[in-house]
This record gives sequence, structure tokens and C-alpha cells, in this order.
Amino acid sequence: MLKVTDKQFWIHPYLKSNLDLLKEAIRNKWDGIMIGDGMEGCLSGETEIVTKEGLKQLKDCNRQEIVWSKDFEQNTSLFVPAIVINSGIKEVFELELEDGKIVKATKDHKFFIIRDNKIIEEKLSNIKSGYICCESYNSKVKSIKHIGKEQTYDLKVPYYNNFILANSIITHNSGKTVLAAKCCYYMAYNEKTGKSTFNIDSIAWTSKQIEKAIQNANPGDSILCDEFVLAGLSTDAMTEMQNLLIKYFTLIRKKRLFIYLVVPYFYLLRRYFALGRPRALIHIFSPDGIKRGYYRFYNYEQKRYLYFKGIKTWSYPKDCDSSFIGESRIKNISELGIDEEEYERRKDKAIQGIFKKKDDKVNKYIDRFYHLIGYLREKESYMWKEMPIKLGIGMSYVAIQRGYSRYLERMMDKESKEAEKDRIKFKMPEKSKLD
Repeated sequence: MLKVTDKQFWIHPYLKSNLDLLKEAIRNKWDGIMIGDGMEGCLSGETEIVTKEGLKQLKDCNRQEIVWSKDFEQNTSLFVPAIVINSGIKEVFELELEDGKIVKATKDHKFFIIRDNKIIEEKLSNIKSGYICCESYNSKVKSIKHIGKEQTYDLKVPYYNNFILANSIITHNSGKTVLAAKCCYYMAYNEKTGKSTFNIDSIAWTSKQIEKAIQNANPGDSILCDEFVLAGLSTDAMTEMQNLLIKYFTLIRKKRLFIYLVVPYFYLLRRYFALGRPRALIHIFSPDGIKRGYYRFYNYEQKRYLYFKGIKTWSYPKDCDSSFIGESRIKNISELGIDEEEYERRKDKAIQGIFKKKDDKVNKYIDRFYHLIGYLREKESYMWKEMPIKLGIGMSYVAIQRGYSRYLERMMDKESKEAEKDRIKFKMPEKSKLD
């Protein structure tokens, strides 16, 4: 056990020795960056999921989607933000249920099953029989067979950690924050003061938050960039994050900061950054499909070899040696003195801000389009049926007509709200006061 102020937690001796070496390197003004990744399973690109826009195959999804998810605590379903991630070409298997439902996934992808009257997470490779959880009922496993290699995808669904397929099967996604927080806590621990400076304000989700954290950090602090891919959900966003850190490398070294980047896949990082900058990679995995919190530690050279060996298939080959295999043994971040509810609140707020920013931008262009439709109707006397041909677009005239109706409703609602603001702002004084 390692005692840190009023807290005690176990840390793997090899992990501790590597973090101590990294501390020494940071004191000598070397880059103090570490990567944490792990995405435990994937689905075939042909898999249909339920989105707010309707049914979509994963291969046709946008980087950002609003998907149907299950809240097991409240026993209800709801739409939540999600990230679609291209996981590369992998071996897939077909899971068929007795009611005819079929889903294709990698052997490491997790599903929710019933065992001893409890709902648990289980990798496909460990499912031999039993019942799979669907949205409103459970269905018995009929067969599992190997299909071959296919393009695969996965979703990152914050908080609920699951999403519902078009055939109502509930499937799982994964997370890596707890171990990252543990490393950050230890790296920010000062033996002289007996305290760690790592707290909830040291966690960032967007590029702006990361930049602010670096600027406001004190010497020796740790910064956790938690699932940064949430901030951009694209290669462009990952590039933005890497450029931001490169921009601040001098300041990071000067302040002797430790930066821990949590990403779904190590291979999302561009080659220059992945090979040259991070001191190590911690890859989260599950040894049996049930237990969680296990990881492989790759040092600087092992990380480089892994990148070249696994980049084509986005895999972690067994012949790529890691320094050691460890176990976190910390179940949640509250054990580090971080309020879990506040953590989830800040995370949700960051995600909502990301999606609102996107929605506002998209709605801006949608409004411009329908403003043009209104102009063509009023000034050019275009008929609805000739709109698609005149504009050279693939929308049906019925879709354009319905969209224009919603646009008018939105504009009327906006005008009424603005009028209400003006009425309150310029409220006339009472008659008695005028007299």
C-alpha cells in the first residue's frame, strides 16, 4: 500500500518505479507525457444502431451521433451523445439468438448477459450459452460462428457505457479514466508536503480546457486529458490536440508538468507524436472478459515497436512485448478524493457543449438553405415539385416542404421569444406612475 496524505492505495511496484523514473526525467526538463488507451471490442460496419435520425449502419454514421442507450438503474431508455470510432479490419463472429436476432462483432466485444439472476458484462468469446439482454426482454443464445475479416467500428457512450442496436440487443463500450487518475495523483504527490495537487480541476475534456489547465498549472502538477477524442471526435481534433501540446512543450517542460492523455486508440495519434513524444503507453484490457482494471505497460522503445507492428490492423499483437502486466485495484475516482458526481456533471457539461456547438453550426447552414427556399417560392414562384431539380439536390420535394415548415415554426418561435424579451426590457410604467 502507498500512503498519500490521508489516502492509501496499492500501486504496482513496476508502475511505481517507471513513474519515479518519469518524475526524474520531468525534473530534468524532458517531456512528461503518457498515453492511456483501450477499446475492448468492435462491431461489424454493417451493424444497424438506433440514432435520433433513424436506423443507421455503423459504416454510414457520422463521427458524432445521438444514439439510443439503456439506463439500467432507472430501467428506461433514452437518447445520448456518442462517438463513432473506426476500429480497423478485424476478425468477426456472428452471434445468433433463438428469436432470430443476429449481430456480428469481434471476440472481445462485450454484451450484457444474465448470470445467476444478475446482469453482467461478458466478452463474446466467453459466451457459450445463456441469455443476452435486449431492450425490453432477454433472448437465448442459439449459435456463434466465425465469419472472417470485416471493417469494424465501436461507439464511445459516456456515462451509460452502452448502446442499443436496431434489433434491440444492448451492447457495451469501455473506459480508462480511473488508472489515469491514479497515475496523475501519484505524479503530483509531493513527499515534502505529504500532499498531492491533483484534483478535479486537473481534469480536462476539450482543447480549451487543456490549454487553460497548462497555463494555470503550478510546477509539478499533473493534468489528465480525459477521453480527449470527445472534444473533437475526428482525426482533425486529435491533430488539434497534438499541435496544442507541441505549442506548449516549452512551458510544460519549464513547469515540469505531467500530462496523461486518455484516448480510445493509440493509433489515432499521428506518427510523429505517437513515436517521439509520449514516454510510455498503458493499454487497458480484460484478461477474461469480466474482470476490469488490468493493463499492459509499454515503455518508450516497446511503444515504438508496437506502433509499427499494429498500425495496419489497429491491434496489439502478442509478439509485441510489454514491460509488465498490472492491475489498477481502484474501482472509481472517488477513492482519490474526487467527487464522482461532480466529475460526471463536468464531463456531461463538456459533452453537451461540444454537441451544442456542432448543432448550432449545422442549424446555421440549415436555416440559410430554407431561407433560400422561401426566396425561391416567393420571388421566383418555384413549385415544390420542381425544387429538387432546380437546386440539383437529392432531397424529395416532400422532405423540402416539411423541412421548410419546421424552419418557419422555428423562426416564429424565435421571433416570439425576442418580442417577449423586448416587452420585458421596455415595459411601460403603470398609469398611476405616468399621472
